[in-house]
Amino acid sequence: MPTEYTVPATMPETKFGLTGIEQLKQNVMIIASTRKNKMVMDRGLGVDGSIMDKPVTYARVLLPAALIEAIEDGEPRVQVLEVIVEDPSSDPEKSGLIQAHVKFVERSDQ
Repeated sequence: MPTEYTVPATMPETKFGLTGIEQLKQNVMIIASTRKNKMVMDRGLGVDGSIMDKPVTYARVLLPAALIEAIEDGEPRVQVLEVIVEDPSSDPEKSGLIQAHVKFVERSDQ
């Protein structure tokens, strides 16, 4: 059984020269935190930004599918197992801020 990894859907500090699973983790975080049409040279990379304009309750429902599609399209070496979206109402300091974590495995067929 492949090893599962979980990363936050936030922009990481970009590190150059990464290889293996560390490179995959960074790529997943970059894709998950990038809005489509914002990445120079690859306008299709990232998540549909219109989701963030929806009310929080709708965005929490739409975000997992959008993240899975964006990550699996942008990083074919990864299979997303689950997207965990935190309830923003559970932390008053993060009210209205949606945070997510992505659980994935490295594809064995790549």
